[in-house]
Amino acid sequence: MSGFLRMSVEQIHIRQRELVARANIKKIAPELECGFLVEAEAKRLLSVGGGANRTPSTAPAPPHAQRGILRASIKTAKDTNGTVVVGPIEKYGAIHEFGDTLERGGRNFPQRPFMAPALANMTTLFPKQYRGFL
Repeated sequence: MSGFLRMSVEQIHIRQRELVARANIKKIAPELECGFLVEAEAKRLLSVGGGANRTPSTAPAPPHAQRGILRASIKTAKDTNGTVVVGPIEKYGAIHEFGDTLERGGRNFPQRPFMAPALANMTTLFPKQYRGFL
């Protein structure tokens, strides 16, 4: 996992494309490419900070990767309507993104978005993904 922490968005995106190539998918739809970019950026944002002492991030900064479970749970999928969905499958991803107070234990989680900033950071690259498709 430590090697992943040092990867850039570009390196993560390249690795995703390699996995798709191994699956013998000839061409990736541009909307799926855009989803992969957002996924890679969200994982990068969660990779920053924390360190060996697992210090929590300060709101509104994205949460630090503690064990990597949240980061690993971020997936890109295309639903039956053709809409690309990117986000964590771990339920506490939404707690970090939007903030919440847990009933059991009363622990307060401030809003520390990582998906919205990932989308905002990558939208300028979306037109490039559609070149040759329009």
